[in-house]
Amino acid sequence: MDFNNFTKLFLETSKFRRAIENCNKSNLPESFHSFPKGSCGDASIILAHYLNKKGFGDFDYVLGVRMGKLHGWLRQNEIIIDITADQFADNDEKVIITLNPKWHNEFKVEKQHNADLNIYDESTKSKLLITYNEILKNINSNE
Repeated sequence: MDFNNFTKLFLETSKFRRAIENCNKSNLPESFHSFPKGSCGDASIILAHYLNKKGFGDFDYVLGVRMGKLHGWLRQNEIIIDITADQFADNDEKVIITLNPKWHNEFKVEKQHNADLNIYDESTKSKLLITYNEILKNINSNE
């Protein structure tokens, strides 16, 4: 990925993170009520959907465990994208897009799969799409 696309990826990812922060949490599922804490799985999957629609391609969802705590993020080839790492005391970055996986390498990968809404059952997919559309409304109202 060239520098311009990397910058665009960071800007779109940051816009998505701000949109989640600015949403009325009562309009989002319970997993977002203490965002970013406990939101990494759902947030990563719908971020992947958003970025794919913006032309950035497909992503993998990675779930890791460190000191008994689970954490999820996105990966595309060597690029790591994480919008919920600041739920941990040792990381204050709201948006991480990096080729340096030092912090993420502290997690033992438990699962990795395509970050695609279509792999989920209809109930989960519906919940994620409703959440995505709520966040998207917030993005569109701030542009």
